[in-house]
This record gives sequence, structure tokens and C-alpha cells, in this order.
Amino acid sequence: MANIIIKITVILTFLFSILGCEKASTSSTIKPIDALKQHVSNLHNDDKFSGSILIAKNEEVLLHEAIGYFNRAEKKTLDTDAQFRLGSLNKMFTSIGILMLVEEGSVDLDETIGTYLPNFKNKSLSESVTVHHLLTHTGGTGDIFGPMFDKNKLSLKSHDDYVRLFEGREATMPPGNTFQYSNFGFILLGKIIENVSGQDYYAFLKENLFKKLGMNATGFEPEVRVSKNLTKGYMRLENKWVDNKDTLPWRGTAAGGAYSTTADLFKFAVALQNEKIISRETLDLATTKHIAMGDAGYGYGFGIFRQGDAFFYGHNGGAPGMSSWLSTYPNSGYIVIVLSNYDPPIADEIQRFYVEQLGFE
Repeated sequence: MANIIIKITVILTFLFSILGCEKASTSSTIKPIDALKQHVSNLHNDDKFSGSILIAKNEEVLLHEAIGYFNRAEKKTLDTDAQFRLGSLNKMFTSIGILMLVEEGSVDLDETIGTYLPNFKNKSLSESVTVHHLLTHTGGTGDIFGPMFDKNKLSLKSHDDYVRLFEGREATMPPGNTFQYSNFGFILLGKIIENVSGQDYYAFLKENLFKKLGMNATGFEPEVRVSKNLTKGYMRLENKWVDNKDTLPWRGTAAGGAYSTTADLFKFAVALQNEKIISRETLDLATTKHIAMGDAGYGYGFGIFRQGDAFFYGHNGGAPGMSSWLSTYPNSGYIVIVLSNYDPPIADEIQRFYVEQLGFE
């Protein structure tokens, strides 16, 4: 499991290093979509990619294709209806859930954890860490992965379970202006959604986000009840693709672990742009650089990258047997979605390749 945690840490770092990669060498005479299709075909032929891709501009879908295996043992091929595990990408869902409650006046970004989680045992955290800190990974609330998670993985079935297991730890740093990625911080946001709304996190998102947008293929069902359309994930061990089932938690959380399709994530991205979920003012707040992340930045559950036509916001996800990217380019109109049931950082690499073909340097 130690190697798995290292890999997760690497992919979190990769989210923030996307700007530093060199420009691809594909000829500029090839149209970007054609170049991408050839690139993805080459990766598939080399057994380096299996997944689904959706590219759109100004809400017009330019490419929506799937390639690879839904189930390698059965040689069952993928189609664009296949569901993929998202990893940390669903932190955007959690952020939007909190911001919905902010808009209705039920949550204040500057209030502390203790305001909404009165039974939280660690008073040093509950009295100093705010909702803003949690959304921006600046609260010092730490991670969940490690020996405690490994030992209790299959008994962690609710956000309450995670809170009880990890709430006694001391802060990893004073809350403030330093970025320190915290999955536990987003678990706490999920619990705030539950306490404030009176619904569990999963029911709240289903009612207020997924059902509203027709995202019928998106959810968080426990692994024992997952849809037959959910792909098997494969991680690379000793140069072989191995089923990732032994690495999976009992159920996804507000920090990560949902499943979805490229089509559903496209609905989500478009709805954000069209103020179908939150207002433009609130979206701008979520996608504003609140904290530096190297040359990039982090907003409220969204990574913030580049400038001008190349400006985009979004999030990736990565763990053994899953790799995902959703990025929206509001100034140039592009939406890029890549989902894979192979190890990270393959979705990141494909997303980066395409935008390089567009000339976004």
C-alpha cells in the first residue's frame, strides 16, 4: 500500500505541474482533433490508454469516443456510456454543494468548522479553521491515506466514520496562506453539507446536482452495489495490468471516489457556465486564484491555470486504476474531458497533448 500512497501523492503533484511540460512535436498542419485521435490510437496500440474522451467548443461536441477495455479478462470493449471512477475530480462536486449552501445563506465561508460541526472533538481546529480554509487546502487538516486508512478502509462507510477516525489529530500547520492538499479537509466539507442540509452527502448531491442536470450515470454507490456499467480499473504491477479492486475503499466520499461518464461531466461543465447550478458571481469566486500553487493556483475546489485564451479551471483525479481530467476554457470556449481505467497520469497527458495542439503555450 505504501507504493499506492506514493503514486497518489505523485498525481496530486502532477495536477500542479501541468504548466511545465514541453510542447508536443506534432506538425501544426494536422488539425488538433485529428492529431489527438492519432495520438490516442498510438497510446492504445501500445497498451497505455483505455478510456473515454469528450472535446467540445462553445457547447458543440467535436469528439466523443471511447477506446480500450471495459473488462480485459472478457475482452469487453468500452463505449461512451461507460462509467469511470473519478478519484479527486469530484472535489468540484463538493465545492459546488458548499457554494449552493452559501448562496442560500446557510453557510458562511468565513465561519469556522465548529459553527457547522459542533461535536468535532479537536477544538484547536474547530475554532480556527474556516470553510474558506477547507475549500482552498489551507487549513492544515491533513490527509486520510496511510496506515490508519489501510487498517480501517472497509469499515469507513460514512463521513461520520472518517471524522471519528481522524478528528483527534493535531493540525499539520497553522491555517492561513500555505497550500497543503488535504483530503480530510474535503471530508469535513462533506460533513458540513450533511449537518447544514439535513441530508447525507450522497442524497444532497443526487437531489440538488445530479438529478437536476440529468447526470443519471453519476453517483457514489458502494463497491458491492456499483452499476454494471462501471468499468474495471487496472493498475500496472511488474509490467502487467492488474485489477485494482483490492485498493478501493468501501465507498467514495466528498474527497473523491465518485463515478461518472464523459457525457455527464459535460453536462456539469456546461451547466456551470450557463448559471444552471450557481450564479456567475459565485462561479467566478470558485475559479479565482485564492492560493498559489507554484505557477498556478487553487480556488474553491478548482485548480486555476494559465492566462488569456489558455486560461482554464478544473480538476483531475488519480489513484491506481483510475485517471481523470475535466477542464473548462471559458475564454476560448473549450471543454476537455478525459476518463481512464488505467493508472495516472494518462488522462493528464492526453488533456495536455490536445491543448498543445491548439497552440496554448
